[in-house]
Amino acid sequence: MQPSDGPDIPDSPVAVPPWRARSVALAGAVAAALGLGWLCFFTVDAGEYAVVTAFGDPVQVITEPGLRVKAPYQSVRTFDNRLFVYT
Repeated sequence: MQPSDGPDIPDSPVAVPPWRARSVALAGAVAAALGLGWLCFFTVDAGEYAVVTAFGDPVQVITEPGLRVKAPYQSVRTFDNRLFVYT
């Protein structure tokens, strides 16, 4: 007999239980939904105006405070409403 070079390693991969695969898929779906939700909601404070833009073009002007929803590809710029003086 020849001496062994190391531990015996089986040729077949370890089988993953189906419940674990479903759990990982569910966790990934929940993480994706939370990430998408994080991108879609924004707030406008009482002392601000907000301009929602899509690819640089203004889409919506928001002058009232509160929680708002936008598409993930849109961006929001906020401005202090004390800076605007109407003459």
